[in-house]
Order: sequence, then C-alpha cells, then structure tokens
Amino acid sequence: MTSPDTPTLSGKGVRITVGKGGSGKSTVIGHLLAHRAEAGIPAAALDVDPDEARALLRDWAEGQHRLYWGDVANGRPRPFGLDDEAHAAVLALCELGDDEAAAAPAGAA
Repeated sequence: MTSPDTPTLSGKGVRITVGKGGSGKSTVIGHLLAHRAEAGIPAAALDVDPDEARALLRDWAEGQHRLYWGDVANGRPRPFGLDDEAHAAVLALCELGDDEAAAAPAGAA
C-alpha cells in the first residue's frame, strides 16, 4: 500500500489529526493505519476531534480508577484498573496540547 514516495512515519507515539468531514478522510486514515501496520507499529483511529478524544480518555481513566479502588476495597489481591500513579499519568496526557508529545517513561530508550 506504500510507494517509494510515501513519507516514513516515526515509530514513536504521535498524534495525527485528520480534519473532520469530507469523503477523503476515511481514505487518508486507512492509508495511515496500513502504513503503520506494514511498519509493525500499532495504531488506532477515532473519528473525533482532539478535545473529544481527551474527554473520552478522561472518562475511561475515571472508570478504571474507580474499578481499581473498588477491587482494593473488596480485598482483590491483584486489582484491575488504574492505580493512583497510572490515573495521574493518563490525566497528565489529557492535558497535553494537540502538538505536544508525552515524555518518555524513565528508562525508555
């Protein structure tokens, strides 16, 4: 699906925003996802704008945090969900601007 003229996409976590509307958007997203897959880089797409994506991520994080503390309260030895540190990390990610990248975790190359 790629050609010699296809630009190489970084293997690092990046956010690519494709404008809303228009019949070409699905094609562009399809090509981006296929290119990432060919390069062995996991990728996903949502048909939402960045603010909507942040709201969805915040809602998910809140639910996972509640799940974690519910499991702790019920004595589950290995609770599911997000502990306080992971929850804070997700919320910090939600605060990044559209053109900001998340910092690499400590020890990551």
